[in-house]
Amino acid sequence: MPEALVNRLERLAKQEGTSVPVLIQRLIAEREEREKPSNSATHEVRLPLLPKERTGAVLPVTGADLDEISLAKISLPDVKHR
Repeated sequence: MPEALVNRLERLAKQEGTSVPVLIQRLIAEREEREKPSNSATHEVRLPLLPKERTGAVLPVTGADLDEISLAKISLPDVKHR
């Protein structure tokens, strides 16, 4: 760490009446808190849990599955809006 940075940290720690390690921990904690995504930006969607007997085994979707779906000619019924 550059000497100038060490000196500055020592001065700041002395001004705040703390040690350099505690000052560094506080600065890191403040930085992490600022960088967290805000709660308003996150949305948790809960889906109803269905018993395995009703759904069968749930397998992860792979790229091959997506290719097969996109290449398939799926005809969906017309939906009439009310």
